[in-house]
Amino acid sequence: MFNEMNYIKLCKNKKTPISKFKDLKHHLQLTEINLNLYNVGILAGANNLLILDIDIKNDGMKEWLKYTSENNEIDTRQHITPSGGFHYFFLEQDIRYNDVENKLISRLKNKSLYRGVGVDMRKGNGYSVAPPSAVDGLKYKVLNDKGPQLITKQLLDWILEFEDEKQDKTRTNEIIILNLDKVKMVLKYMNNTTSKEWHIITTALKNINGFGDEVKEIWKKWSKTQEGYNKENNKKIWNNTTDNTINFNVIINMATKKYKISVELFSTFKPLINEELETGNIKKITMNNKYIYDEKYENEQMTQQIFVLLIVLR
Repeated sequence: MFNEMNYIKLCKNKKTPISKFKDLKHHLQLTEINLNLYNVGILAGANNLLILDIDIKNDGMKEWLKYTSENNEIDTRQHITPSGGFHYFFLEQDIRYNDVENKLISRLKNKSLYRGVGVDMRKGNGYSVAPPSAVDGLKYKVLNDKGPQLITKQLLDWILEFEDEKQDKTRTNEIIILNLDKVKMVLKYMNNTTSKEWHIITTALKNINGFGDEVKEIWKKWSKTQEGYNKENNKKIWNNTTDNTINFNVIINMATKKYKISVELFSTFKPLINEELETGNIKKITMNNKYIYDEKYENEQMTQQIFVLLIVLR
């Protein structure tokens, strides 16, 4: 079955395509590729696949073994990588999925470091290196030659667990951070964090603006105090964190619940709503859409004095 799927040529002894992915004109079957000259990659989207990549690095295998010790082993197509990691293959689209499962699948992205560790998902234009490819003389091998199966809701929930935190993220009453002293103080209480909490804290800190690299240095110093710290892995986690929906409120909520830190340590910003505005004494100015000020415009308009005053008031 897998011999009939769509493959791409990868550079010999490497994991990278022979050309930029967008320049690959067509997909090939395994029998069309000279395996003496190329490694091969199996495509996700072109084969209706979700490919779950469990890495040894970045604590991916550690996190995975914890999951499989608490749940049933996954019975689907499985490959093992030269480093000892796993590739699991699932069907992306199938009439047997229900609405809830389809919604969860639609939220999956072709990205690395789910759960903040070496748990990667390949879908769409993603691919994984496939047997009989080899790197430095070590081959990719088939562990389970079963065809791709349905991915379970249980596994989807586990993969997307960090993303589920977005339900509790809000910029309403956002924390006002004027200096980083209180941030440092809160972090002192955040000890023995789980990988999930580490990921959330990292993302929230990265989203603090206005302090340059100072926040990153605070985060690096704090990370060194946590169990399982690894300098290189830490750098990758920071660089791969792109979620801009988590703010410091999430850390405050975590600290309040787990460590009983008072939220009153911080001031909050609450946007004004229409009912809070007293508009009776506000003088309205008709704006000229062409210029801030135009001598030929007959109605009242913005002058330099008013413009400067508004800047000062802001």
